[in-house]
Amino acid sequence: MPKIKTVRGAAKRFKKTASGGFKRKQSHLRHILTKKQLSVNVIYVINPWLRKQTKF
Repeated sequence: MPKIKTVRGAAKRFKKTASGGFKRKQSHLRHILTKKQLSVNVIYVINPWLRKQTKF
């Protein structure tokens, strides 16, 4: 059976944590940053129920 290829777009967006979860950054942070709060620089952990929908 052939190996499953990694989805390269997902590999660039998500990082695996030590406990087996995945973390991601906040979206919409490319331009017009003067109006956005500093609290958007938080790294989020993907919920386990959403991990089933996300294609890694």
